[in-house]
Amino acid sequence: MSRKILVTSALPYANGAIHLGHLVEYIQTDIWVRFQKMRGNECWYVCADDTHGTPIMLRAEQEGITPEALIARVHGEHASDFAGFLVGFDNYYTTHSDETRACADDIYLKLRAAGLIETRTIEQYYDPVKQLFLPDRFIKGECPKCGAADQYGDNCESCGAAYAPTDLKNPYSAISGAKPELRASEHYFFKLSDPRCEAFLRRYTSRDNGVLQAEAANKMQEWLGIPVATVFDPGIMHLKSYVTYLGKNLMIATDRYASHPALEGFQIIIPPSKDEYAADTLAVGDTVLMAEGYPEAHILVEEVGFEVVTLNVSEIQKCDGALTCMSVLF
Repeated sequence: MSRKILVTSALPYANGAIHLGHLVEYIQTDIWVRFQKMRGNECWYVCADDTHGTPIMLRAEQEGITPEALIARVHGEHASDFAGFLVGFDNYYTTHSDETRACADDIYLKLRAAGLIETRTIEQYYDPVKQLFLPDRFIKGECPKCGAADQYGDNCESCGAAYAPTDLKNPYSAISGAKPELRASEHYFFKLSDPRCEAFLRRYTSRDNGVLQAEAANKMQEWLGIPVATVFDPGIMHLKSYVTYLGKNLMIATDRYASHPALEGFQIIIPPSKDEYAADTLAVGDTVLMAEGYPEAHILVEEVGFEVVTLNVSEIQKCDGALTCMSVLF
């Protein structure tokens, strides 16, 4: 059965020429695309110049031309270089386009309507001569850790320290040399931490969804971390965990929290209501550590492919739940 495959590569920045490091990626991708087409698959290879950012504006200023003129010229140079190395894009375009603007507007307006956009006032350095806010890489000064001069605003190339631009000593603009001023400005943020977004990402990137390679899906789950819903119980006066991520897109949760928005998209194992703390578990690979005394919950977990190791309740109580499971294991 023929596959439909959409392929792209990292977008080259429109402030300079293509170099050999770029070409390695594009030639390798081109070979793979040609192979897929020879196999009879419908494979489209698309790419574009990345045309937005301060470096493009500054390069255009140095050359005495408009940013639009710069990106138009560079686009022609890039297209010519790729053609010279026989890289066969089905479409090589630009991000400076009506289509990009329309898509960006559509995405933003839908996110805003869903309550997923928020604004915050952020302080950042401003170049009073060039009259623009400075990205981290356009601020230099002395490293706050080792004192090395002429270091960038995000990390020191001498000692390797990472820091905020405001931590630099004697900062100056790498563009004009002027001393930057701290000014407040309003920034727009996408609320990726919203439970709806987290649930979507976990569902979309899970191995069971089949969208990603198994290795990539595992890495995505590693980055996302283990989802945990905790509830403050005034009667007990400490935090107890009522939800545990087992892996394989599975959650174990007490019936009170099985419908929590953060669990949307997961397969939920719900222990009997009398087993209030059966969800206080720890999953390690295909093994789930659980407190003894919950045989029905143990069976539910075993039925979905996990090995259950039970621990003595008195031992678990010494360290409050799953934390002791971890200490026993290691």
